[in-house]
Amino acid sequence: MFNLLVTHRPSILFLHRLHLPTQNNLALKHIYASLLFIAFSFTALGQLTEPITVMTYNLTYYREATSFCPFSVNNPVLKEGYQKTITKHVMPDILVCNEIGGGSATNADFILTNVLNTDGVNYYAKASHSNNGSNLVNMMYYDSRKFSLNGQYAITKDLNNNNLVRVIDVYRLYYKDSLLTNQTDTVFLWVIAAHLKAGSSGADATERANATAAVMNYVQTNLASKNVILCGDLNIYKSQEAAYQNFINWQVASARLYDPINAPGNWSNDANFAYLHTQSTRASNTNSGCFSGGGLDDRLDHILISNEVRDNVRGLQYITNSYFALGNDGNHFNQDILSGTNFSVPATVLTAIYNSSDHLPVVAEFAVKRQQIGLPEISAENLVFENPVTDFLTVTLTLGSAKNPIFRLLDLTGKTIAASAMQRTNDGWQMSVDVTTLPSGIYLVEVKSANGNIVKKVMKQ
Repeated sequence: MFNLLVTHRPSILFLHRLHLPTQNNLALKHIYASLLFIAFSFTALGQLTEPITVMTYNLTYYREATSFCPFSVNNPVLKEGYQKTITKHVMPDILVCNEIGGGSATNADFILTNVLNTDGVNYYAKASHSNNGSNLVNMMYYDSRKFSLNGQYAITKDLNNNNLVRVIDVYRLYYKDSLLTNQTDTVFLWVIAAHLKAGSSGADATERANATAAVMNYVQTNLASKNVILCGDLNIYKSQEAAYQNFINWQVASARLYDPINAPGNWSNDANFAYLHTQSTRASNTNSGCFSGGGLDDRLDHILISNEVRDNVRGLQYITNSYFALGNDGNHFNQDILSGTNFSVPATVLTAIYNSSDHLPVVAEFAVKRQQIGLPEISAENLVFENPVTDFLTVTLTLGSAKNPIFRLLDLTGKTIAASAMQRTNDGWQMSVDVTTLPSGIYLVEVKSANGNIVKKVMKQ
């Protein structure tokens, strides 16, 4: 019936959240966010856009054996299996990782070969290894079909010329628009990967403040008024801390960074911020002290953005309400994420998050502007089908000038039920699929081409 295609993931990041119980307020928030994203990402300001998923993740001593965290209780091969489950669920376009063992430049390669480029996937690439002697380093991975790495820099010293506890990496990417004719016409993006000094002492806070001042001085000098996304484990306990204030209230306004969800406060051990907490996945079973305990009670991991990204000034925009901590349902304050019920992700993913690290990944979605070059854009009116449907779903795309449209039928978890290139008709494109055996319920019809993307709901009776 179909020639099944290897295609991009569903163009809606939050489809995996739609199975949550409707009585859960956090679930309703993410359902709302998903619907906003459907509406926004394909028709934003009348432009063609492509969704971009960014994930940041502290991997907890990945391939770095220590006296308190040996491989016997933090096995890197097992961790790679868990990370694979997580990344296959999210399918990030940009992945920033903290706490990769810095002793060998090849440690980061294992994530590429054993986690990302598996099961037929071969398009992920990574940045170069940078290290000034730290035992824990950052790394950025990216979908090479969508981005090219165009430069890389390491911030190694604070403004007093003291070595930072860990290198802060800056990566310059450009979007590989399928209609690109000149590299300078596309969207550029700078990703900053940071893992600041841990600890709650005054000295620790001072060291974090010095590190963020160095970051913001670099942004002011080199990246002011550009698309910037900062990712990582900042180890900041409250927004009043000087390190955080350096980000959001830097003396030069054009260099400031912003919290996409604008949630200032004392995040640590405060139930009001339970939905934002990213550490710890565990309450008491800490793998002999390798992982932190105490349950979810700190917001340590962040994604921050420049004003240009917030306001869509340079072709890249944060999608409102798309920021969340994966595996956090808002109901596990001071608990481990496996206690009771947690429907925020499928059970296999939740277990993988629990076993992989004592941090939760943080995910956010963005829309990147594509070149149009005079192509007419697909609209909702162009996509026609009977609704509800009983036996055969016949989808017609009335835009005859559409470029090689691809049809997909998805369930509400994001699983692809059928996918195929649409067939040419006299005045458009068409595809038909037998849905007789599908359970009754809501499904999604997606059509994607160079002219844009469109998603509509269909009811199967």
